[in-house]
Amino acid sequence: EYARTGYDYEGFARAGEAAYASVLAYARHAGEVDAAQRPQALRTAVDAAIRLADSFPAHEHKLAVLTQATAFYQMTEGNEAEMPANRVVVNNRDVLDAFAGHNLILVLQGHLHVLESLKWRSTHFVTGGAICGKWWRGSWHGTPEGFCVFDLDGDDVRWRYVTYGWQAQRPVDQ
Repeated sequence: EYARTGYDYEGFARAGEAAYASVLAYARHAGEVDAAQRPQALRTAVDAAIRLADSFPAHEHKLAVLTQATAFYQMTEGNEAEMPANRVVVNNRDVLDAFAGHNLILVLQGHLHVLESLKWRSTHFVTGGAICGKWWRGSWHGTPEGFCVFDLDGDDVRWRYVTYGWQAQRPVDQ
């Protein structure tokens, strides 16, 4: 009901609040369903967060994909997997609080070898893939081997991901 209220009733003054409530409800549901249903529930929760970010870019509580890092990890590594501390910034609120009041325009992230981009409030977060892809064995979770190129002009951030056509080849002895 929250999603329908947030998106289907044109001109509804509290549509953003309803959309935000739908994100919270989908995320809560994903944590409550049994293991067999969890991958689809996680995808739905991530899709709801993206829809909120796209539809209500100025919403004070919009949940960008950043907040769904656990869901992304579970969708790619398995829904019963524990979230290792080296996969997310475990003190993300402390980090963001440290930049409160500053003009934080861009955060560059790595380590996961996937390409992700989101904008939360006025900050761009980009996880930049990897030049080695899946450790020189091809693409990793759909992100081909490559690198990011950034153009910054004041507060304007433009970037692109460049793949270079390298083709992984398994050594003969493996």
